Amino acid sequence: MAQPPPVFPLTADDYLRWEADQPEKHEYVRGKTFAMGGASRRHVTISLNVASALDEALDGTPSRAYIADMKVQATEDEAYFYPDVLVTCDPADHRADQFMRAPKLIVEVLSPSTEGIDRRATPPAIVAFQPRKKTWSVPCFPSQSWGRRPDL
Repeated sequence: MAQPPPVFPLTADDYLRWEADQPEKHEYVRGKTFAMGGASRRHVTISLNVASALDEALDGTPSRAYIADMKVQATEDEAYFYPDVLVTCDPADHRADQFMRAPKLIVEVLSPSTEGIDRRATPPAIVAFQPRKKTWSVPCFPSQSWGRRPDL
């Protein structure tokens, strides 16, 4: 059963313990939690297609693609996000149960309802912890194409 979050501000350890018992996913930024809503069929299809293509391209390499339910720790203990797709080559990440620390690629599928949050909050925080990483934004709009967010 869902529990309300402990009193704010939460420590990262408090968040990780609390969130592990929640039926819904929550992201964490500097002591605050944010509930995540469900995704549309189109959003899920695009995420799956991107992850599948990456998984096939990474076959035979030490890298793996992960989707939606794996958290990424950004800026040590200040933020945890659930990207739509991520790729990591780090052996420690491949053994991780709760969150990854060293993704090489993060993909956010932009939906009309989440585009502002994904563009404003998620990519800069994730990219900030390692400038050479690349973040791709995949618009979920019929007339737009893939765009790459430059390294920060």
